[in-house]
Amino acid sequence: MIPISIRLTTEITPDLSPSGSYIFPCHPHGALAFNRAAVGFCMSELYDAAFPQLPNLKVLVASAAFYVPIVRELWLASYCIEASKKVAVAAIKRGGRGTAVLVYPGGETEQLLTVRGRERVYLSGRKGFIKLALERGCEVCPVYAFGESDLYEHSQLFIGLRRTIQKKFGAAVPLIYGQIGLLPYFPPNGVKLVWGAPIGLFKGRKWAEGEEVTQAMIDDGHALYVAKLKELFDSEKASMGYGDRELEIL
Repeated sequence: MIPISIRLTTEITPDLSPSGSYIFPCHPHGALAFNRAAVGFCMSELYDAAFPQLPNLKVLVASAAFYVPIVRELWLASYCIEASKKVAVAAIKRGGRGTAVLVYPGGETEQLLTVRGRERVYLSGRKGFIKLALERGCEVCPVYAFGESDLYEHSQLFIGLRRTIQKKFGAAVPLIYGQIGLLPYFPPNGVKLVWGAPIGLFKGRKWAEGEEVTQAMIDDGHALYVAKLKELFDSEKASMGYGDRELEIL
């Protein structure tokens, strides 16, 4: 069994108000998004214990997953909802105070970029989560899953074809193997989800529902997020056992 835990940076806890709404973008997706499944199926032991003031969590996952029998039922049972703007907005509105949304901005593209031993995230052009946060008044907290990239070797066989399938159908086909078949490698420190503090998306101003969200605001928010994600990674990597690694932002 791979141990998984949540670590909160010292700045985050005082800044998360139970009256607020939050978007938690998580990286990297990894070959199978092990950390997503762990949080969803071990909600009380992991998320609820870390964030008792935020009782309403939903996890955004690829729409294609909901068309696969059994997988659909498993995802619904682990707090997952379709990763569409319409569904995400409805979840934030319905959840009210103390609502949080866990999202994987890199999605299937990042999944196919997974290379064991490297820390790679795909954020180029992935600005939808920032736009959603600006439109709904949600603060954004970066999350990094140390150890996620080391669970499986990811073959590059037929990678061109698999990228074409991913772009056309919105579903990745990872060709992976662990130490024995699909038995994953065990990272020395397990998988640790490190939660960063809110990036300050609304610093210096108050959110007003219905206000116009410009492209400049989205671009500035995205640039701020990328900087804060790198800052989180660099400040935590040594203590997580990955001091020799660099974050590749693609």
